[in-house]
This record gives sequence, structure tokens and C-alpha cells, in this order.
Amino acid sequence: MARKKKKLTRRERRLRRQQKQKTEQILVEDTAATFTCTTNTARDLAYQCESRADDLDTDLIFTRLALSLWKGRPEAKDLVEAALDLEAETVRHVAALDALRERFHSLLERNEHHHLDPTEAYHDHVRRWIFPERPATTVSLPEVTSPPSPPEPLDRQISTD
Repeated sequence: MARKKKKLTRRERRLRRQQKQKTEQILVEDTAATFTCTTNTARDLAYQCESRADDLDTDLIFTRLALSLWKGRPEAKDLVEAALDLEAETVRHVAALDALRERFHSLLERNEHHHLDPTEAYHDHVRRWIFPERPATTVSLPEVTSPPSPPEPLDRQISTD
């Protein structure tokens, strides 16, 4: 017989909500501290490029494994063609990310360091981007007349044309 989950008390729900808010606030503050500094932003974006490239390198291993199993088999001709296209696109993507990572490292080597101050003034702006489904308190940002809208979700469907 399955056990019923014990319902949380009002106090437990409040404590969980407060802990979640505290965790989110720390994320917002850390993100604002990073992205209001040109050096930290370049370092973070370089890391994003490196991390994505590493993930894609792993994907290439499995794409190439599939190709090693199916290449040359007539019953998998369409599969192999698609896998070869995926391999080529992944290699191109890794090369683009590597080039971008190098650009960010070049920016870091210039040692140009600028800040948007005070960082706290950007917390609501950051919160709107990270948590777009929740309203943020209204604060006008220095030197920003209208902040951009949060990005639209990317359409990850591949055209079959």
C-alpha cells in the first residue's frame, strides 16, 4: 500500500517559500554582480562557449558511434545522411563557439574593466530576465530608457524543407 504524503503545515510551507525566495535572491544578486561588470561578463560568456563546446564534443562521439554502426548499410541510407548532416553542423557549431570563446578571452586580456553602478539598481532587471513569469518591483534603471523584453523561447524544430 502506498504511503500518503504528510501535508506540510502552514509554517513549513512558509519556511520553504522563504528559503526559495532567499535562494532566488542570491541568484539575482550574483547574476547582477556578474553581468554589471565587463570583465565578469566576458569571463562568464567565455565559459558558456567552452561549456557548450564540451557538450557538443560529447554529442559528436555518439553521432560518430551511430555513423560507425550504420554507414554503408542500404536500409539506413536516410538515417546516415541525416547523421552526417548533424555531424557537420555540430562541428561547425563547435568551431563557432571556439572562435567566440577566443574573442571573449581577447577582451579579458585587454584588461578594460567597466561597471554599471550601483549593482543593486539592476536586481529587478535581472529578476525579470531570469524569472519572466513573475512580476518584479518597478525600478527605473540608470541610463536605460526601456529594458528589452525577456527573450522568446527558441524554436528548436529543424526545417524539413
